[in-house]
Amino acid sequence: MLRLFFILLIATLNLASCSKKSMDHEVSQKPSDEQLDAYCTYLNADSSLHDSTFLPVFYKRFKQFIAENKVDSASQILFWAGRNMASNFKYDTAFLRVAINFVNKYSSKVPDRYFSGIYHNVGVIYCDNGQYDSCSYYLNKGNIRPRDFYTYQNVADINYGLLFGHLNNGKLEQSLKSAYKALEMYEQQKDTTFLAACYSGIACIFRYQDDYAAAESYENQGLKIVRKAKDTTGILTVSLNRIDLYNQMQHPNLYPFIDSTVNIFKQWTQKIEDDKLAVNSWYAFRLVHDNKLEEAKKVLDEIKPISLKRSDGSSLDYYYNATSEYDVKVGKGSENIDFYLKKIPTLKENQDYLRLALYNQILHDDAYIKGNYKAALAYLEAAQIAQDSLNNKALRIRVKEFDRKYQTEKKEQQIELQKTELIQKNTFIALLVASIVGLIAAATAYYL
Repeated sequence: MLRLFFILLIATLNLASCSKKSMDHEVSQKPSDEQLDAYCTYLNADSSLHDSTFLPVFYKRFKQFIAENKVDSASQILFWAGRNMASNFKYDTAFLRVAINFVNKYSSKVPDRYFSGIYHNVGVIYCDNGQYDSCSYYLNKGNIRPRDFYTYQNVADINYGLLFGHLNNGKLEQSLKSAYKALEMYEQQKDTTFLAACYSGIACIFRYQDDYAAAESYENQGLKIVRKAKDTTGILTVSLNRIDLYNQMQHPNLYPFIDSTVNIFKQWTQKIEDDKLAVNSWYAFRLVHDNKLEEAKKVLDEIKPISLKRSDGSSLDYYYNATSEYDVKVGKGSENIDFYLKKIPTLKENQDYLRLALYNQILHDDAYIKGNYKAALAYLEAAQIAQDSLNNKALRIRVKEFDRKYQTEKKEQQIELQKTELIQKNTFIALLVASIVGLIAAATAYYL
């Protein structure tokens, strides 16, 4: 009889835990850490990318796998090489052609993980080079239904990439939709760094419409998550975006917040060049404000070699913003005028309204200092046109409506989830009570 009780009890507990058990096996949950072989480890290492033999060695092995019809192996090394290049802002048109042609030709044979991952890498590389139409096109090609953790991770990252691909093109409604899709996926994974980054990205959407209250609210949500998790990487990511927001708002806490971010960065052990460029650019900006021009010049000279490796990106924008402030303060024209002038046609072609506004503003400041007021006015008008493309009233209303709709749906989903959990809990209690009553009845009958 005791054995019967345990059978009934275990069956009840198993029934009640079915929902939780199935959730533990969702594709969003990370399996045990992946062990890469020596060659893939080499392809994925930052230091390898600076090796002159990196691409020649890759191409040799890649062509060998193709000749042997080992599509899985070719996919794997193409993914890891591309991931390293995307992470380190390495733009190579020949590599991009190889990646795109390979997936097009072998699409039915490429595993989902590498199919989505290769397209993610291609899209990010195009995004970092300011080619936002190509960025969004290839990211969308990799936006497939995930059936395993690694594909799930790629698709989450793809939607995060689309947030900024659409944002830089002025497609704010599409950007917000991608942001919320990424947000949902990162919530499943409990990835605090990218959860915070998504909130920061949403803040950017509202910031570029001059809706600073909404922007600051989303920045606060992101910062709260990473601070609670003590996630240093996430804190730094959100802090840099928050500095940019404060600068645009002319917020009184701008300079104290720069100081606190610089202090965080000094204590951080996982420094990469892009973060060094971003943080030190804002530090130089702070020094210029304090009229510590010699110190500012020293900092800018130290990070200039890093800036020369970049063709686009927010860290480069921070650097040019700081150098422009320095040039204005010392009363001379910017040393980077040729760079801005050459970039303008490409930015127009790619509809990169964010940088069009920034670069035209810098050109305005330079022309004004030189006394060329006619040119200064033209650049100022161009900057305003670019800003207006991000800030039209109709678009602002649509973005607000979508944000409100999403928040409402999310609350409704939470309510439904709570109802489901309550039903499951009540079912468990009812079955447990029934089991105990049955056990008592059976025991009573046995002893009678």
